[in-house]
Amino acid sequence: MEEFPGAEWDEAAGAVIVPVAQARAVAEWLLGQGVDYCSNVTGVDYLER
Repeated sequence: MEEFPGAEWDEAAGAVIVPVAQARAVAEWLLGQGVDYCSNVTGVDYLER
């Protein structure tokens, strides 16, 4: 994911955390890498207020 410096890999969750501004670009990149199914694409965590 070096192409997207704002994205981070969460090893414990097995997930990529992506800033909303990069979501489409990351999804298109993943498709180009052969990933044809992503789960929890719309998952949102709320920051503490």
